[in-house]
Amino acid sequence: MSNFEKIEAYTEGRMSEPERAAFELELQADAQLKQDYEDWLEADDILERHIGHQSSIADLKQILNPLTQQHFKIENAPKAKVVSIKKYVIAAIAAAAIFILYLSLPGGIDNYTTPDMPQAVVRGSENLSNKGARLFNEGKYEEALPLLKEQASSEPNDAAANFFYAVSLVKTERYAEALAVLKPLSEGESAYKEDAAFFAALSAYKLNRRAEALAFAEKVAESSAYYQPSQKIIKKCR
Repeated sequence: MSNFEKIEAYTEGRMSEPERAAFELELQADAQLKQDYEDWLEADDILERHIGHQSSIADLKQILNPLTQQHFKIENAPKAKVVSIKKYVIAAIAAAAIFILYLSLPGGIDNYTTPDMPQAVVRGSENLSNKGARLFNEGKYEEALPLLKEQASSEPNDAAANFFYAVSLVKTERYAEALAVLKPLSEGESAYKEDAAFFAALSAYKLNRRAEALAFAEKVAESSAYYQPSQKIIKKCR
């Protein structure tokens, strides 16, 4: 029985009491099993938080199927066996190395939500702000970048304009430029203060400036949407 088969049986309550006790002893002694178990729990948490609609299952399977085919060689599997979406996703994530889908860097530092940029209410033709926001929200950061830069330059005291310009710099891997914009935002009093601190920490980490990354990440409060990814940066920098 593979590690993940044992973990599945354990987490789903399909082990007898002696089997559970033996598994828990093995969990303490086997470093690989412990790591696999932690990965399983983390993937399970992702599923609970992010996969809630049956309508998403078909699309999700299309994404994961190539990974499953590449990393799993299941022979003589019963054709009638029904695999739950939870088992399907966790197995694919584990086999493809969870970092492909969830973690781009050790510790999940790249696992964060990119905020949506608000658009101004404008009548008539689309203005600079709205076009930049639309491109940003569509994930077209390279195209949005010059528009957001122009907007931030024309409105140097606008925290929102500067924040989203900085985030577009992060998303296009211009970390040094992003850090120059994010640092004053993280030290200010705007609504973007803590969000800016996280993106500043991320930028500093990418630049291998660990002490700065740690200092910025520690500014992010537990109430922030970026608290968990900031904690991962802290763990990597200490």
